[in-house]
Amino acid sequence: RVYLQGGSLSANALDAAVFYRNMIPQALESELKASIAGLGECGTKDDVKQLAPFVGDGRASVAAAAVQAIWNLDKGGGASWLIQRLEDQSSGAAKQAALLLGQAHIEPLVGELRRIARSAHWPHSRRLSLRLLVSRRNYEALADALSAIVDTDGAVAGFARLAVHRIVRERSQYEPTMQELEMVRVEMDRAAVQTELRDLVEGYLRGVRGRRGGR
Repeated sequence: RVYLQGGSLSANALDAAVFYRNMIPQALESELKASIAGLGECGTKDDVKQLAPFVGDGRASVAAAAVQAIWNLDKGGGASWLIQRLEDQSSGAAKQAALLLGQAHIEPLVGELRRIARSAHWPHSRRLSLRLLVSRRNYEALADALSAIVDTDGAVAGFARLAVHRIVRERSQYEPTMQELEMVRVEMDRAAVQTELRDLVEGYLRGVRGRRGGR
């Protein structure tokens, strides 16, 4: 659908926006997600008020559509709004927020992501934050993964363990800083990493030191 003509919303877009605004309150469950998404494509910033209640919807697909629609219409809240959604009870809202954060520059958000990964109430929030963290630079990602292997939720701890194995297997192509090495060791000690995993990480770090010493 083409809604822009000369930089302005076309009549078709305006008609569609009115249609979706009227459709949402009476939409069947099967139609609601599409109606929310449609309003997100051709609505205005003023439509955020109508869409906002659906962010907390118990249906994951509806909540995800609401987050995406609001983000399309109003990015005024910036990344901080997405961070808040990452902690939502709705897994759909949190997952969509994580997807959008993954498309952004997350370095300024690392502190907040670590806070969520370590202490958020909902396990899906901790796992999604961890997923973003371990997508970063290799050694910091390793430290973040190690910090989460003691998570009380089995799915989060399991994801963290898999992330550690993946990071070690992929072998970074750059040398770590002393700060990064210290970060890994601190998290490994704090998590009281079991022997098998500790040996894996220690072997990895010995290889790193070997590369540094061989230059």
